[in-house]
Amino acid sequence: MLDNKNVIVPNRLYTDVQCAEYILADDYDTMPIGYAKFKLPDSFYMLVVNLGNNIDYQTDELVLVDKNYNVTDALVAKVYAFPGTIVKQYYINEDGSIVVITLKPVSSASLSMLEFTQFTGQRIDETYKVVNGKFALVSTRKYKEKVYTYSQLSSKTYNLWDGNEQPVD
Repeated sequence: MLDNKNVIVPNRLYTDVQCAEYILADDYDTMPIGYAKFKLPDSFYMLVVNLGNNIDYQTDELVLVDKNYNVTDALVAKVYAFPGTIVKQYYINEDGSIVVITLKPVSSASLSMLEFTQFTGQRIDETYKVVNGKFALVSTRKYKEKVYTYSQLSSKTYNLWDGNEQPVD
């Protein structure tokens, strides 16, 4: 069991494209559960991946734990906004760095998952390393705006890093 002192592990399941609206996963049916563990190279910490909950796989957190399984930090790294449209995704490199890819809508208008057929967004890649038990942001890379469709983002085989976006100079 992970010791979640001071509620470090997020308990939010995001419901919109902006990752601004959410429900709290604070009961048995929606509380986060761990499903994968990674030993980070050259580190005393382990990376535990929490599913958003045990019945609806909307949001994943990456959780850092020490050798006593105390939680030291957490990072929201994957979001399938309801009802299953991907807007945030991650991958882990062999060197232990973690890349989190986010699609940020260009418009500030609320984009409900039930209302859009397409939207213009900007891909942003953030690379993290583990430093003293915390996720440290080491680089950010932005890409040019692109139109994303609902059918594209709801495909179970689509990866955000396969979108052929062009980096911003």
